[in-house]
Amino acid sequence: MNWLWPRLVGAAELLDNVKVNLRKRRNPEESGASLQGKVCLITGGNAGVGKATAEAFASRGARVILACRSLQRGAAAAQDVEAVQALPGCSKSGVEVQELDLASLDSVRSFAAHFNAAEPQLDVLVCNAGVMAPPKRLQTPDGMEMQFQVNHLAHWLLLTQLIQGQRARLRRQHTKLRPGSGSGPQGPQVGLRVLLLTSMTHLGGRLDFGDLQAIKSYNGFDRYAASKLANVLTVKELQRRLDRNPRPDGGRDVAVAVHPGLVDTTLARTWFRNGCPRFLAPLGLPILERLFPYCLIPTALAAQTVLFAATAPASQVAGAYVADCRVAKTSRTANDAKLAKRLWDPADPIVPHIA
Repeated sequence: MNWLWPRLVGAAELLDNVKVNLRKRRNPEESGASLQGKVCLITGGNAGVGKATAEAFASRGARVILACRSLQRGAAAAQDVEAVQALPGCSKSGVEVQELDLASLDSVRSFAAHFNAAEPQLDVLVCNAGVMAPPKRLQTPDGMEMQFQVNHLAHWLLLTQLIQGQRARLRRQHTKLRPGSGSGPQGPQVGLRVLLLTSMTHLGGRLDFGDLQAIKSYNGFDRYAASKLANVLTVKELQRRLDRNPRPDGGRDVAVAVHPGLVDTTLARTWFRNGCPRFLAPLGLPILERLFPYCLIPTALAAQTVLFAATAPASQVAGAYVADCRVAKTSRTANDAKLAKRLWDPADPIVPHIA
């Protein structure tokens, strides 16, 4: 019965999405929070939720860096983000594009090293890029199952190396701020905000440590749910480690798991189209196209949940799972500290870990 539970959760997510979609269309929750002077890095910021998030951040004064696999697509997206009008009281701070391929751990290491050397500041890291349930098992050049690496492992490697770089820089600077005396638009909330985009499907996720790379058995949706569970577990464990190792400047680094909803992106539409049986395609696909606007949340509305996670008080969202612009409940498995530590500290660690 292990195969049934993720699908029931997926159906529940779809129904919940319709409810949220209708409510948000009637009453959009537009945050007026400022990100003036903040540096925000978004993986996969050239399309979908990532691009909409970049637009929301840029309109609130953030300097936005799009980390994309394709520099050409990233540059096209940056033009659109640059064209967004700043909100009252905010001024545009610029948009940049940098190359990052999450399917290559060497690319992640190179990106992090360059970023740590070149950038003196990072305020918000949005781990957004992802792969959704390819029908056949795809293997990265690193020899790993694509969803496990792109959705979980590469982002984990990226965030740990960026945090280590930031902490090392702070130690070198010997910053001696009183706890809670941070500056900037968020006042005492000075610190890095790490957001990992996950999904409600994590409720049906299951980690098989005997076959994490899906060599023995592969089902695209099951592996997607498992990768989303890994995201939530990572956030929980990361927050525990950050709290055990406070910043030397008295600020607080915060990790948040973000479920933006089932969003109207090429990724989601393709998954639904691929799920339609071929013999039903002539009838089913036109019906799906008509249903998409009601079942899938527009990217601009989904970005509001990401914005909430980026700007809400640290005490409210630290280590939390947020959905629909509020803190939500997650599964018992996602709160399993022993499971999270096992995922974080494999027998053969890939990078040095935060203590």
